[in-house]
Amino acid sequence: MSSDDASVTGSRPSNSSPSWFLLTVKSRSEKKVASALEAKGFEVFLPLYTTMRQWSDRVKAQQLPLFACFLFCRYDHPKDHLRVVSTPGVLVGVGADPLPIPVPEAEVAALRKVTASGFAVEPAPYAGGGTRVRMVSDSLSGLEGLLTRDESTCRVVVNMKTIGRAVAVEIPREFVTPFVEA
Repeated sequence: MSSDDASVTGSRPSNSSPSWFLLTVKSRSEKKVASALEAKGFEVFLPLYTTMRQWSDRVKAQQLPLFACFLFCRYDHPKDHLRVVSTPGVLVGVGADPLPIPVPEAEVAALRKVTASGFAVEPAPYAGGGTRVRMVSDSLSGLEGLLTRDESTCRVVVNMKTIGRAVAVEIPREFVTPFVEA
């Protein structure tokens, strides 16, 4: 059984190499918790998106967590689990209580690609319908998603199956092609 299979069934991977885990953290403390975990030597991924917020006297761009109250941390479970969950602001690892479920490397890599692409990204509801497409831009090449709006700029939703969340990316029409089974 591969580590990807283990994450789907909820069982632990057989090796003890570091895996990605989704952590629940206190509201509005995602950046602070990410810094604290990095200071402890852990690899952390906090996907952010940019949004415009209206203030009384101006409009300001803010970077917010793509998944409020969540961040990804790579560590060796169970060896490092206590060090991670004892970090101030960490509430619990997400998964089958009390054991967190590892997130497949491919899902984290896809999320990294989307957030680093330079295209507009935002949180989205987990998509159940839509036309399955493959993205062909240089920065998103090979990623698959569901086309939920087809205009000059397409809205493609990329589902993160293991964590039950999704992100939407606005991408020019020429960078989207219908999905064809290989």
